[in-house]
Amino acid sequence: MTNLFSMSDEAIKQKLCDCTHANTETTTLDVDSLYVIVKTILNHSTQIAEEVILQNYPAQLAMIEEKIPKPDFSVPLCELKQIACELSCREALTGEMTDKTTLSILVKLSNYPWSAKAVLTLAAFAMEFADFFLIAMLHKSVDQQLAKSLGTLKRVLTKHSELQKRRRAIVDLNVLIKLLLQVMETMFEWEKLSAYDPKGKPVVSKTVVAYWIVMTVVTCATKVTILASDEDKAFDVSAYTNKLRDIDTKLKEQLKAYRLKKEEEDDYRKVMSVLKDPSNIVEVIKILFSTEVLIHGSTEQEIDVLSKKHVLLLISRLETIDLKISMNDENYKIVWVPIVEEWTDELKSSFVTLSKKMPYHIIKLDTVTAGVTFIKKEWDFKGQPMVVVMNPQGKVENHNAFHLIRTWGMKAFPFRRDDEKKVSSEVNWIDPVMNEFPAAKQLMGDEENYIFFYGGKTKLQKWNEEFKNKLEKIVQDSIIKNKNITIKWLDLGTPEEAKTFWSRLQSMFMLKLNQEETDPASTREIQKLFSNQKGDDGWAVLTKGSVAKIAGDGSTFLKVLEKFDEWKENVEKNKAFEVAFKDYYSKIMEQTSHCCRLDIPIVAGKAPEHMKCAECESPMEMFITYKCCKGD
Repeated sequence: MTNLFSMSDEAIKQKLCDCTHANTETTTLDVDSLYVIVKTILNHSTQIAEEVILQNYPAQLAMIEEKIPKPDFSVPLCELKQIACELSCREALTGEMTDKTTLSILVKLSNYPWSAKAVLTLAAFAMEFADFFLIAMLHKSVDQQLAKSLGTLKRVLTKHSELQKRRRAIVDLNVLIKLLLQVMETMFEWEKLSAYDPKGKPVVSKTVVAYWIVMTVVTCATKVTILASDEDKAFDVSAYTNKLRDIDTKLKEQLKAYRLKKEEEDDYRKVMSVLKDPSNIVEVIKILFSTEVLIHGSTEQEIDVLSKKHVLLLISRLETIDLKISMNDENYKIVWVPIVEEWTDELKSSFVTLSKKMPYHIIKLDTVTAGVTFIKKEWDFKGQPMVVVMNPQGKVENHNAFHLIRTWGMKAFPFRRDDEKKVSSEVNWIDPVMNEFPAAKQLMGDEENYIFFYGGKTKLQKWNEEFKNKLEKIVQDSIIKNKNITIKWLDLGTPEEAKTFWSRLQSMFMLKLNQEETDPASTREIQKLFSNQKGDDGWAVLTKGSVAKIAGDGSTFLKVLEKFDEWKENVEKNKAFEVAFKDYYSKIMEQTSHCCRLDIPIVAGKAPEHMKCAECESPMEMFITYKCCKGD
């Protein structure tokens, strides 16, 4: 017995699969219908044992609420009788004999699924077990001679006094049978919900569960055989009771995860269904975030304040986000939704502080809802801020207007996809990028000004100074003066200026990527500039007024300025300054090897599958980079 209970699950599986299970489960069985019958028989039989045999109650048994099998269910009687023979033709078994009997039964049922093997074996036992106590109960009826004769044939003790002497054994058997039913039902639900296994690896194999159920049924049959004999032999079943309880505990523990996963998927389907055909913004917000209230400052408001409103969902991590737009139209509401995976005391405190500063309505999510999962999967939220524009019916009019708002502000109002297409088609891309630099806006105010914007990392201070010196020298050149060419410049090299510049350029670049190609030239210039963000050579842009003419890496710009004497004659021959500059820039690029790197944040929106180099238009290789920049 000890060896059986010390066997590993893998050893049991190997033994069973080698000799007791066909490669294909060719025989089907309505397991649910058969189990309904088995459960009814065993429930009544154990009740008879408890109320009539053990306590001598009148044979007026309590009503048991039961299901019924399907009307067309056909009992596999032949298999049941074969198994019943295996069970009833065994005397007190050793652990080794119990295992052999179990294997013999499983071989007979090799073409059945594992759950069917377990139910069929339990059904065969139920027939014998019910007979045992029905005959014992008949002994109290009028026809005692019938009970006595049947008892002799069936080897059933019909005297209550004899059965009551074996009270402890009957109690143990009843406990084990009830536990068998409990494990069976747990196994059925476990099998049905196993598709929801979040890890894809069950803690217990159904093969092993079925084996121990059949083993326990064989043991119960042995217990009944002993009860029917004249001898009061000891036969401890506690090891089987403990084993089944252990299996039941493991299955139920995993069932919790299955049920939770099923609930999550059911909720997710509800969200998908509502968002597919929305009709009311309030209902959409409710099902997305499982909430009835909004926070505004330090007070709570009913979510109905959003009724019949256009809603801008600002979705982000727990951080301060200022869209820098004034929403004076009462028909529009901004709702901030901070996504937090797990709330800590520190994060809760930060939320309270931020919520008092935020000028928007706020939704606090205590848990990750199905709506949050939807936002991550369907709206591609990956941690960076995004703004989803929804109309009063809850229909999405722009899946992410964050870059649009940050770049164009209220000029793109009301931030629908059509508004995005309209403003993004403008050739003048540098103007919105420089919108937060008053000095830049002032310089670009004169459309005749040539302006060099440039910058780089702090360690490039020497390069910045050299760049400035070259420009100062050029503006003093007689050709520039004679042609009345006005050249200005602005160094955007401080950390704060750089952060703002790259942030706005990123938004402009993302807008261009997400649009149909309407202006490839400007997109190419933005890409050239954006690819220099991580470089060590600085960056530069040449504009005429508010129109960008060329952008690129700072070192190449500096070389063009250094070689001014070689191309200034083109300016003298009435070639526009920016054209002469671009021609010489292209000449240098043709003579110089280059390595362009373009870091596209995989945040709100899908990354393009293919990118061409902005300098030479060759296909770029794709790499995946993971980054953590705490303290930046």
